[in-house]
Amino acid sequence: KPASFSRYWLSDMLREELSYQGVIFSDDLSMLGAHNVGDIRERVSLALNAGTDMVLICNRPTDVAEAIQHLSDYDNAQSTDRLAQFYGQSPAQMTGEQEHCLQAFLAEYK
Repeated sequence: KPASFSRYWLSDMLREELSYQGVIFSDDLSMLGAHNVGDIRERVSLALNAGTDMVLICNRPTDVAEAIQHLSDYDNAQSTDRLAQFYGQSPAQMTGEQEHCLQAFLAEYK
């Protein structure tokens, strides 16, 4: 089972044991290895319940609408705060390594 569905790895180890407070992105929930746990609605629920803040659906665009509809009443204040902080981080707050990675990414897609 992918780590994206594991409360042990995301919440117990990453958040509690290692004190990680940043955003956690899921594995691609459209990957074949994720299909063994159910349909896209179940995969999304399992990933969010395990501690993921942002689910990724990269290779099956048809699943995106279903996932969004499934999440219409989803609310998690802690994830919202982490995502807001992630989004609002300015380049001045980034480490040199983060800034280098951002610039490399942007250069590749210009």
